[in-house]
Amino acid sequence: MAYIVDLTLMMERIFFLSQETNSPVSRRLIKLAYRTYKSSLQSTVHVKITQYVNDLTLIRPGAKDTTIDKIVELIGPSPKDFTGLKERLGSLDLSGQDEPWDDLESSP
Repeated sequence: MAYIVDLTLMMERIFFLSQETNSPVSRRLIKLAYRTYKSSLQSTVHVKITQYVNDLTLIRPGAKDTTIDKIVELIGPSPKDFTGLKERLGSLDLSGQDEPWDDLESSP
């Protein structure tokens, strides 16, 4: 469940950043998307997933599985999360030579 939510929210960020900066998807842009997700939303999402899993009881035959509903709720509309991101980007330049994958912490 966490993988689906993380992947979807990361892809959403990558799309937003590529549109806002009018840049192609690059390693630098992906790293930026990862850092913004990790610093703003990831821990909250994982806490909610953990709470949901801990609150689950055994699913009885014929009972509705609410996991998909929870995934949709967590992914849901998140433009509020992007409001500050647009201002923080400012005149960020993602053009130029791309960088290696190996060091996620040292790049923009």
